[in-house]
Amino acid sequence: MELELDHSTDVLALFRTPLARFTVPNAEKINPGLEKAILKRMNKDAGINRSNVRGWHSERDFCKWPEKAVRELVDSMRSAVRNMVRLIADVPKFRTTIQLAAWANVNGPGSFNHYHTHPNSLWSGVYYVRAGAYGDDDIRHAGKLKFYDPRGQIDQLAHPGQGFGKNFNIAPEDGMMLVFPSWLAHSVNSFDSDTQRISVAFNARVKGFKEIEGPE
Repeated sequence: MELELDHSTDVLALFRTPLARFTVPNAEKINPGLEKAILKRMNKDAGINRSNVRGWHSERDFCKWPEKAVRELVDSMRSAVRNMVRLIADVPKFRTTIQLAAWANVNGPGSFNHYHTHPNSLWSGVYYVRAGAYGDDDIRHAGKLKFYDPRGQIDQLAHPGQGFGKNFNIAPEDGMMLVFPSWLAHSVNSFDSDTQRISVAFNARVKGFKEIEGPE
C-alpha cells in the first residue's frame, strides 16, 4: 500500500535550535560612536586571545565602558535576550535579571575565529557595528558567521538532495544582532578583502526568573 504524508500535520520538527536576528533601530545613530570607542581602545590595548586568530579581542568589560552609544547597545542586548527568554519560557510576563558580559572584536584580512562555544552562559550573541565588504573576495563564505549542526553523528551518511548535518552561514550586516544558545558551536570565516569588520559579542545568564500573573 502506498502511504501518504501530510507535511503540515504528520511531521514533527524535533530538536529545533532557535537563532534570532534583530535589526537594532538606532544602529545608524550609535554605530559611529561605537566604532570610535572600539578603535580607540584597540589602539591602546593589545587585547586578549580567545577564539580569535589575528583579530583584536577586547577584555570582557564592554558593558562598563562609559560611552552613551555603549549604554544604548547594552540596553538592546538585554532586550534581545528578554525576547529569547520569553520565546522559550512561553509566558507573556515575567521578571528576571539578565547578567551580561560583552567584548569588542575587530577583524582584518586574514583574521578569523575558530570553532567554539560559550560555556557557562544561556544565550550568546553578536552585534555588527561595521560588517565589512566581501563582494570581491575569493574565499567561499568570506567573513560569514558559521553555525554547526549540533546533532552528533548526523553527517555519517549523506542524504540524496540536501542531506543533514550542513553548516549554516550568515552574512553580517551593519546594525544586525544575532542571538543563539551558547552551546551552539560556531566560527567566523576568514577573508582576504581589504576591509574591516567591527563587532560586539556577548554572553547572557538569566537569574531569578519568575512568571507574573495579571497586571505587571
